[in-house]
Amino acid sequence: PPRDKCRKPPHTADYRRTPRDLRTETDGPYPPNLGTEPLKDKTVPEGQSVEFRTRVTGKPSPTAQWYKGDKQIKPSKYFQMTKDRDYFTLIITEAFPEDEGEYLCIVSNAGGEVHTTASLKVVTPGMQDTAPKLTEMKDCIVEEGAPAQFKTQIVGKSTTKMTVQWLREGLLIPESPDFQMITEGSNAVLLIGTTYEEDSGLFTCRVTTSAGQVETSAKLIVKSKNAQ
Repeated sequence: PPRDKCRKPPHTADYRRTPRDLRTETDGPYPPNLGTEPLKDKTVPEGQSVEFRTRVTGKPSPTAQWYKGDKQIKPSKYFQMTKDRDYFTLIITEAFPEDEGEYLCIVSNAGGEVHTTASLKVVTPGMQDTAPKLTEMKDCIVEEGAPAQFKTQIVGKSTTKMTVQWLREGLLIPESPDFQMITEGSNAVLLIGTTYEEDSGLFTCRVTTSAGQVETSAKLIVKSKNAQ
């Protein structure tokens, strides 16, 4: 019978040339590629171990150098450097305040190098902040034209800067002769020199520290002088 011209000889395959833009990095040597796994900033308690890790590909297989600031880190029982396939890791076995700073990893091969950095913060026991608490404020009922006062006590000591703000119906009150904000010791006070009917609403004291934000609220009711 005539030979089928469309048949292919057994055990053969079409040759398809890979377009240049579809070739992978495994087709030949290529410089280090940081990809999507750079070093990440770390915050740890004093005395705890900490690990910086990054993934870098490259051909030939790249090597890494680690730095703290501008000083190269040498392997020791406190600083351990490892490589597992494409992953490069720096382990600090015990972190102390003097270890704080910026860490740099330089990964290189014959094709080039890439840099990735991250910072380390070491928290000592006395540095850990706790959010304060506020005592409950009381509602205030006054006649129009009379002064009004809101007061709360801040319970707990913050080791960082504390910000006290006052709000009416969720809107921040700017300090003015009409609205005086006083913070003395553990007391936060809002003084309204002269009240008007439109001042009626919910007043809030907001205290913010590095540990978070706390609030306490109370109502102001201003009665009209013309009310029967």
